[in-house]
Amino acid sequence: MDTPERRRASAVFPARVLTSRAFFAEIEAGLADIAHLPTLIVWGDADIAFRRQERERLEATFTDHKTVIVEGAGTYVESDAPEEFVAAFRDWAGRPGKRGIRGQAL
Repeated sequence: MDTPERRRASAVFPARVLTSRAFFAEIEAGLADIAHLPTLIVWGDADIAFRRQERERLEATFTDHKTVIVEGAGTYVESDAPEEFVAAFRDWAGRPGKRGIRGQAL
């Protein structure tokens, strides 16, 4: 992010996350309704915002999950390591017997 304008979002993001506790609590309260669905967790091991314990909470919630840890990637794995992110998704989406939200094979 080579200019102040491009860094602006990064500068306000931490405060926005901290003031969004009610929003995140509402999202978390609804996870039980979707916890049975097949889930892909793509996690950057260099993430300074979300740590191992947050990943482990997701893994415990979504019992039918696959976790892919991308070395050197931060919070935005899709930006930090786009090739690895797409490869993880394609591998996960192509696994035999995987079902989508409405039960159709993916």
